[in-house]
Amino acid sequence: MRWYPFTVKEAALLLLVFAASGLFSYIQPWFVTSGIRPFTYVLVLLLLLLMYFPAIKPEDPQELAQFLAIIFGVIFGVLILVKEIIIRQNYSWQSGILFAGAILCPLIAGWLYRLTLPHRARTKK
Repeated sequence: MRWYPFTVKEAALLLLVFAASGLFSYIQPWFVTSGIRPFTYVLVLLLLLLMYFPAIKPEDPQELAQFLAIIFGVIFGVLILVKEIIIRQNYSWQSGILFAGAILCPLIAGWLYRLTLPHRARTKK
C-alpha cells in the first residue's frame, strides 16, 4: 500500500463524500430507528462511494479503494475510540458494524467499479 496521489478534483469530491456522510449521520436520528442506524449509515456510505468512483474515474480503482479503506478505518477507529469508548463508555455492537463498514465500503465500491470497466482497463499495465 502506498499513498494515493489525489488530484484536486478527487480530493474535493472526497471532502464532499465526507460532508454528505456527516450530514446524514447528523439527521438520521430523526427518521431512522436506533436499531438500524449503523446499517443505514453503512448503506449510505457505500452508495456515496459508488457515486464517487465513477465520478473520478481512477486509473487503479483497487489501489484507491485500499487507500480509502485505511483512511476511513483510521478516522472511524479514532472517532469510535474517543467518542464511544472513552467519553460515553459505550461498548456496543453498533460501533463494530460502523468500523467494519468504514473499512469494507471503499473496498466493495472499488471492486464493483472495477467490474464495470472493460477487460483491458482492468489489467495492470
